[in-house]
Amino acid sequence: MEAQPNSNGLLTAHFYLLRISQVEEREVFKVCLEYWTKLVAELYEETQQLSVLEMPLLSLSGAIPPQSSLANPTLRKHMYSEILSNLRVIMIDRMVKPEENEEGEIVREFMKDSDTITLYKSMRECLVYLTHLDVQDAESIMSNKLNKQVDGSEWSWNNLNKLCWAIGSISGAMNEDTEKRFLVTVIKELLGLCEQKRGKDNKAVVASNIMYIVGQYPRFLKAHWKFLKTVVNKLFEFMHETHEGVQDMACDTFIKIAQKCRRQFVTQQQGESCPFIEEILNTIENITKDLSPQQWDRILAQVSQNLDALNVTENTKILGHVLRTNVAACTAVGSGFSVQIARIYVPLLELYKAVSQIISDTVDREGQIATKTPRVRNLRVIKKETLKLMEVYITKAEETSTIITHLMPPLLSAVLIDYNTNVEQARDAEVLSSMATIITKLGAGITSEVPAILNAVFECTLNMINKDFAEYPEHRVGFFKLLRAINQHCFPVQAPLFNPTEVTDPSMTNQRFLREYVMNLLQNAFPHLQTAQVQHFIIGLFELNKDFAKFKLHMRDFLIQLKEFARDNADLYLEEREAEAELQKKTAMENALKIPGLVKPADLPMDEEE
Repeated sequence: MEAQPNSNGLLTAHFYLLRISQVEEREVFKVCLEYWTKLVAELYEETQQLSVLEMPLLSLSGAIPPQSSLANPTLRKHMYSEILSNLRVIMIDRMVKPEENEEGEIVREFMKDSDTITLYKSMRECLVYLTHLDVQDAESIMSNKLNKQVDGSEWSWNNLNKLCWAIGSISGAMNEDTEKRFLVTVIKELLGLCEQKRGKDNKAVVASNIMYIVGQYPRFLKAHWKFLKTVVNKLFEFMHETHEGVQDMACDTFIKIAQKCRRQFVTQQQGESCPFIEEILNTIENITKDLSPQQWDRILAQVSQNLDALNVTENTKILGHVLRTNVAACTAVGSGFSVQIARIYVPLLELYKAVSQIISDTVDREGQIATKTPRVRNLRVIKKETLKLMEVYITKAEETSTIITHLMPPLLSAVLIDYNTNVEQARDAEVLSSMATIITKLGAGITSEVPAILNAVFECTLNMINKDFAEYPEHRVGFFKLLRAINQHCFPVQAPLFNPTEVTDPSMTNQRFLREYVMNLLQNAFPHLQTAQVQHFIIGLFELNKDFAKFKLHMRDFLIQLKEFARDNADLYLEEREAEAELQKKTAMENALKIPGLVKPADLPMDEEE
């Protein structure tokens, strides 16, 4: 089709497809995007094959071939050059949010897979290929669009966001010199735009895009210390900005940069009097003075006087952040966190009870749909983080006797009654997982509390998961983890499994009784099997139960003998399916790493970063 005389008709068809790609209909665009990605991937592969033939050493190193080597007029990409240029514009104009949480905010960490996330990944892949096919054109288009933002001819929040998402998406697709020139220009123009714009909302939008872009280019930041320091100091400035969301994003971007460029922070750089981390620590009070205050005591004082204080969204958000901070600190400090626990434990449980009461009252008043509202979700974050904090602290504690005596009774009282009396949708799966972890840690010391735990969670949870096996997956996992923990740590077998009055053989043991019981059970269930077959199976169950691989193989052999039950043995092959899926994932990552920029910086393996 690409050969003369068909080429003109083919190009015309592609121009029509470009116009269709501009139609504001997501499903239509997704179909078009699938074709465009396939086309540009093929064109890129062709250029790579040429580089292998002409420069084999360069291709082995994984380097990006110079544009001069790709000027061969026989390459198919030259035939599509005008179409590809138009496609770059369309990809930028239609770029979607990189990542978003349940509230639709831009976040730095992956929170929830969605149609938008999937679409972004596909668009990003296409744009990376388009950049490789003509770096100069991609740079020119993005620079021109940025200039139109600065001069105001195309200024809008939406246009700027899409452009900056596109710029962030091609991180690593340019060689380092081109990337340096391009990125410095982009940041310089955006900083100027931030100064130029009037109104806090406009400035906040520009600032958030600056932070997003710098967070996407760790390779550049690591290679240019002065620019890295300038960027970090700018983030510290943004931490003093009171506009909603700017401080959070500044902190988030700083964390990302600190993780990816950690060696640059702890190494003394040329021209500096000390490592940058020391400079930060010396001024940390000034850096953080305008961040969300630790208003724990003030808010708890309000709550103790009037529960309406928890109806203020800002208060619940602050409490959620404070609890997350405590969880992070406890994870790092371990048993030394006992001083802080002693200070906050009583008010923490009172807060848990108050939040639980508000959620219950809201559900009674508004129905089960209330559990999906932002207000109730914020309140549930407080409960979940409280459980997580106690789980982490107890796991790392050294004095378990103190925990059993002083911490567990009030904790169980606050948590179990709430779980048992709540509607299904408001029950937190974290209660089950926390109880499982705590029982595993405290072992036999908490056996006396097991009846109370089971009375509170067993029946109500079982009723949630025994109707539809697809519902409440987190509760399902937590439920069986709890049962396993109780079974392993709280029930040492000290009595016979059989009734001595019904067994005449005085030499009967638990193991022998169990063998005979299972033998009788299976023979009654599967009368078509021979006695020797069942005996062989039961002997294997007892002898191989410590070797999972052999035990699984033994089970499979028995299921094959049953024949009519062969359709129900899919779970026995779960491990193999998971291993195959992991291998496919690893292979896909290895292939993606061969194409510079195709794997975004946040997903690069650590050795690739270092």
